[in-house]
Amino acid sequence: SICWCFYDVAYYGSNQFTPKMTEQVFGDESSIFNESWKGAVDMAVGIPATLHALWLLRDWGTKRLQTRGHFAIAITAVLVAGVWT
Repeated sequence: SICWCFYDVAYYGSNQFTPKMTEQVFGDESSIFNESWKGAVDMAVGIPATLHALWLLRDWGTKRLQTRGHFAIAITAVLVAGVWT
């Protein structure tokens, strides 16, 4: 479906440039601790969104939550791409 297409573009597009973006945010110092810290922060960013989605799941249902979530991810990815480049 078109939602999965938007999601894939947003996901793989942002993953392609995640190292460059985290380098600009955290600096380019490379040590085991710093690389682990960057990875932990990258992963932790999704926790609030996951908790919010679980809270909305009962009211919206899976189809509406998935559709709106994919469009929100796609719009956010386009905004990040526009600001970052």
